[in-house]
Amino acid sequence: MAKLSSGTLGMPSAAGVDKMPVTSSYIQYAEYDPKSLKMTVTFQNGSQRSHSFVYPQAWQQFKDAQSKGRAYNQLFKGKSPSTLIIDKRTGRQPNVKR
Repeated sequence: MAKLSSGTLGMPSAAGVDKMPVTSSYIQYAEYDPKSLKMTVTFQNGSQRSHSFVYPQAWQQFKDAQSKGRAYNQLFKGKSPSTLIIDKRTGRQPNVKR
């Protein structure tokens, strides 16, 4: 799981990153950096994905949605450039050999 900073969950931290634990069967945690327009999502299966070019309006729609999984699928999945950070099958970064 992502390391939490001194900011209050669900509120912008001192660095301006909005961090939010999620009650969902699909998503565990999400955070958004408005300066870089990046959103990072941690899924219940342990994988993490970072999305680029996420504008504040889309992040707010995600935060306000009753179903975070449905909102993620409608707003971001396949619609914004994303990078797999942690592979659920290995628990490691993709393409990292050990």
